[in-house]
Amino acid sequence: MAETQEQTGKDWKSISIARQNEIRNAIPKSHCLSPTVIEGLQDSRNLISIPETCGILSQRELEITSTPSITKLLADIRNRVYTAVEVTMAFCKRASIAHQLTNCLTEVLYDSALAQAQELDKHLLVTGEPVGLLHGLPISVKDHISIAGTRATSGLVSMADNISDRDAYIIEILRKAGAVFYVKTTNPLCMLAMETHSNLFGRTVSPYNTNLSPGGSSGGEAALISLRGSLLGVGTDIGGSLRAPAAFSNIYTLKASTGRIPVAGMEWWLHPGMETVQCVIGPMAIGVDGLELFHEAALASSPWLVEPSLVNKPWDKRVIVNGTILKPLRIGLMLNDGVVTPHPPILRSLKETAKALEEAGHIVIPWVPVDHKGMSELTTATFFQDNAQPARHLIKKSGEELTPLVKFALDGLQSKPLTVTESWDLTYRRNQYRLSYAKLWNESQIDAIICPAAPTVSPLHDTTKSWGYTLVFNLLDYSTAVFPAGKVLDIDGADALPEGVDLDATYPKNSLEELNQVYSKLWFDKDQNGKVLGPERYKYAPIGLQLVARRYEEEKVLGILRTVVEARRNGGLEAY
Repeated sequence: MAETQEQTGKDWKSISIARQNEIRNAIPKSHCLSPTVIEGLQDSRNLISIPETCGILSQRELEITSTPSITKLLADIRNRVYTAVEVTMAFCKRASIAHQLTNCLTEVLYDSALAQAQELDKHLLVTGEPVGLLHGLPISVKDHISIAGTRATSGLVSMADNISDRDAYIIEILRKAGAVFYVKTTNPLCMLAMETHSNLFGRTVSPYNTNLSPGGSSGGEAALISLRGSLLGVGTDIGGSLRAPAAFSNIYTLKASTGRIPVAGMEWWLHPGMETVQCVIGPMAIGVDGLELFHEAALASSPWLVEPSLVNKPWDKRVIVNGTILKPLRIGLMLNDGVVTPHPPILRSLKETAKALEEAGHIVIPWVPVDHKGMSELTTATFFQDNAQPARHLIKKSGEELTPLVKFALDGLQSKPLTVTESWDLTYRRNQYRLSYAKLWNESQIDAIICPAAPTVSPLHDTTKSWGYTLVFNLLDYSTAVFPAGKVLDIDGADALPEGVDLDATYPKNSLEELNQVYSKLWFDKDQNGKVLGPERYKYAPIGLQLVARRYEEEKVLGILRTVVEARRNGGLEAY
């Protein structure tokens, strides 16, 4: 059992500094950026090209880490174009670079990863067969998912030395499929924010613009994958923690419905028996094939036989024909959730995507959301039925300060835990929302919804206070993907203010009007010359959109996703 701060007598700042230094010192000297490169970073916000230009990676390592798809890399390993050892070393180096640029790692596991890769190479040489679907693929893992012998901290100083004694079940499954685990990645304090910032690890930044956040709580994964320090990572989502970071970071993700992917063995400060809205584990990847491979590998061993809370639903490739859904699709287009108006680049991308789908022969209809505000408030209430007492206790245990967004989250809670009757009422109301949304879906006869994943692109630090675009689909438990859909352009600055928003008005504190005003100001504030600041503030930021299908339609949503990506490509729209 890990020693507590009270037992060691160390103050929380000393523990945090020591932990950050330990991670920094674990990076081999041969992976360290040169003083010349570091000096050049001072004048640059966009660091996305640094891994290719810093001189640390060989040409072959650049070739490996820049592979066009995970499927191709796995085929190259099976066909002995590359060994698992050299692939692992390439990603260890690139992960080291990514950490120096964005502060995205919590554990460096290079020695054990290379030893594991060596065993995989021996197996392939002797048998001629891979050990499994993911043979030799380095996979990154979010901090609070247990890997035996590593720390799982949830970003808490009081859990700085919380060592996992066994693999989480999903890690066990992926390891048997041939995955190589080489790094763990940052998450925010208690996972209670949509940006990745903790006292224990510091702040993780976006490599596209270091003034912006890669999101949270799976923000370390997002930053790492966007720099191709990983091609496939494992994160979690209870309110948008896979989807918002993916949308902010030019990568793909899929949040499955509850009970589809194993979650046993995950270190989680929320009460493990909470079932109204549950945390799920899922993949983040450079492409759709990574999402498919993860789910196929995760379900191949019939995990519901070990983890009885899972549904008995094998991965069904028959839902997808030639990688896409062939029939004309009927898509609901949601431009606004009726709570916070998205920023202009997101609205532009939604309209461009809708046009591309229509030109490809699909039907796009307006989707008018019903009481997303009420659903967001209900979802938040379900998270904190105990008034966040476990989180408060663990924070108090070390004496650490609250980060700004965690303080915002905790300050907005009820004053005491709910009674059993009040908790049951939340579940009843959840079920009523699910019934009403199903009725609306049936009447509209749609296949999926395309909508924002957040009201902004990658957020300015400490500004993410609206989770509504993702939260509601946790409450509904829908299968939901995120995909890259462009980037911020200079032309995005000319849009008019959202209807009904007055930047100079005084609205009631914490009101819907005030929240919308806050988000509008982030984009529509003007400089001394009257120029809208949004395009410059969010320069280089990727745009990501959300694709939503019904419960347990993971295969279908990925088939539709491939169709959407193809339609955008054929319409001349760039992923970034």
